[in-house]
Amino acid sequence: MRFLLVPALYAAITTFMAAPATAEEGHDHAGHDHGAHAAHEHPTEGPRGGALLELGKEEYHAELLLDEKTNQVTVVLLDSSATKDVAIDTPHLLVNVKDRRKPRQYKLTPLYPEGQAPTGPTAMFALVSPELMADLHSHDVEAKLNVAIGKKSFTAPLHHDHDHEGHNH
Repeated sequence: MRFLLVPALYAAITTFMAAPATAEEGHDHAGHDHGAHAAHEHPTEGPRGGALLELGKEEYHAELLLDEKTNQVTVVLLDSSATKDVAIDTPHLLVNVKDRRKPRQYKLTPLYPEGQAPTGPTAMFALVSPELMADLHSHDVEAKLNVAIGKKSFTAPLHHDHDHEGHNH
């Protein structure tokens, strides 16, 4: 069944998270030296058109893709430049959700490209869940992605922007 979701994955496009901070070149804001980053640009969206999430201090990124027609939430792990997939060997990624109700946890399972054996490392994780999709659209919910890459754990807030032009309703 996962192989059938691959076309939906590539068709799914979502939002871009908050724009990167701007500052005068070389000026240091809260320990972030923008002059040191002058040699590289901050991408505004992932390679598949989805929202970018920063993991660590740009050690890695995650691309969030929402296909609202199928209720599929997909996360693709990316390198520090947010251009190349980073495959990991894990049974799932976690999305933790908090609001006034009971906290919830969702498990995104590995998604393998068509033609690849459904085992071993992958950069794509997905879950078809109307409940998670609704949580990600709610303004009263705090959602966080949790992922371990190598021996490091990373957390990134998940936000949804209804005004993104590539938003797939």
